[in-house]
Amino acid sequence: MGDLTTTRTSDQNCSLMRTLAAQARNPYWKWYVDMHPEKAKEDTSARRLDAVGAGRSLYIDFVRGALPEVHAKAPVSLPSSKCFRGTGLVAMNSDLTDGKNNVSVIFKSSPLGSQSHGFDAQNSFSLFAFGERLLIHTGQRDIHGSDHHKNWMHHTKSTNCIGVNGESQLRNQAAAMGEILDFQTSDVFDYVAGEAAPAYGGMLKKFTRQILFAKPDVVVICDTVVAPDASIFQYYLHAETEMDIEGQTLKITTGDAGCVVSLLHPTNLKISQTDQFDPPPRERVQLREYHVTAETVIPREDAAFIAVLRPHRAGYVPEGDPVLMDDETLMVPLPDGELKVWVGDTLRAEKRDQNGAVVATSS
Repeated sequence: MGDLTTTRTSDQNCSLMRTLAAQARNPYWKWYVDMHPEKAKEDTSARRLDAVGAGRSLYIDFVRGALPEVHAKAPVSLPSSKCFRGTGLVAMNSDLTDGKNNVSVIFKSSPLGSQSHGFDAQNSFSLFAFGERLLIHTGQRDIHGSDHHKNWMHHTKSTNCIGVNGESQLRNQAAAMGEILDFQTSDVFDYVAGEAAPAYGGMLKKFTRQILFAKPDVVVICDTVVAPDASIFQYYLHAETEMDIEGQTLKITTGDAGCVVSLLHPTNLKISQTDQFDPPPRERVQLREYHVTAETVIPREDAAFIAVLRPHRAGYVPEGDPVLMDDETLMVPLPDGELKVWVGDTLRAEKRDQNGAVVATSS
């Protein structure tokens, strides 16, 4: 989440992490740096060749080098997921030790609003898997304050979120607030709930998004929206590559990873896809991304959306289909069993093996 983070890779954080590790004496941050040995060499060379900042950088390195050595420690004993309530960000991961083996869901519902560099919509999310960007926030800042910057990137339609009558949340305002209502984490399940109605400036009375992550195979997203007046609601999803759409099932393949998205409820969504930005960035920015809008067809004051995301490695497509048994029970096939989810004010789940025995339950 945040400005200019769209294509940022882990090695680009090494300079900052090296400083933090040394000053805070943090062994996990030192491990992060050590996982990018070639980047460390590049950073050192770059500083020495930088005529303006070389002296300052090398001097600080020299002083910092007098501190006791920090011994790296892999984050195997740390929780893989974390809620940062002060900034309204949640990072849910299946494997902190290997990005190529990790499935990650990033969620935002922030009390700081959607201003400055943190302009992503409240209750929006991104999905990454096996080193690839699967469901993303979109656009590229061509210049600060440009038409594309203000009217695409700052608009809710550029993120994986919900629109109301095609309108956006409040843009670039501290008043566009969200709130993390609940967060739970374990080795098997992560859960987060956020409320973002205040960000819509009166267009919604309620927008509660719940995300249940059954690591690493299934992400269940349940949304409840309530408006003061009958409205059409847009469910936005974005990817780097064109999505294959069949009914209300979307299939995404990006590099070494893919994802099957099942839009289970409502059942009569109007779905469209485009690779156009509205408005587009300036011509010098050559960027193609794909944008799906799943829209309700009859104006209503309320709506409930249920989506199941099944990330996977390229070449392997999950077998079977999720089934919404009734308004309260969801069954999702797993590679080694099945997942049962109870839909309500708080999502609850249990994981079963191939014999039907319960092997794990969420809180």
